Amino acid sequence: MKKKASFQDIFFLAIIGLMAAMMFVVGYMMTSKVNDNFQADDKIGTVGKAIIQDTTTNMVTWLDGIFLVVLIAGWLGAIILAFQIPSHPIFFFISIVIYVVMVLIAAVLGNTYYTFTESAEITAYATAFTIIPAVMNNFVVIMLFMAFTIAMIMYTQTKQQGAAF
Repeated sequence: MKKKASFQDIFFLAIIGLMAAMMFVVGYMMTSKVNDNFQADDKIGTVGKAIIQDTTTNMVTWLDGIFLVVLIAGWLGAIILAFQIPSHPIFFFISIVIYVVMVLIAAVLGNTYYTFTESAEITAYATAFTIIPAVMNNFVVIMLFMAFTIAMIMYTQTKQQGAAF
């Protein structure tokens, strides 16, 4: 059995974080444009206009919260899975190399988000969020913290029944 799943978990979590951030910004942009079209259309009643306006107004708060929940739930899931992987502490030094690569990848992903949001059309919508830019601004530190906690759980466990190192 290969014991690298928790390393993969943190890479996947970083990619999911980037993709969720980008999708949420694009989703808000699309909803805002639909809202603008709804408000300009005289054929749509005031109730319909009020519904889409409320949805657009509340969307940023909801998506910011969902983004945070996705990251924290993924991190907690990776922690739970790390308990299932008995590893010998001697392999911790090998994992440091993997964490260096992970930091580089997290930096590239964070920069990818900011390159994406620098587009003139996207910037207006991306600035409406508070949690997503804060997380992406500190993406390397957050991913490193998550990876460090997962490594501590993996490598500080005592030998479990039937586990072979």
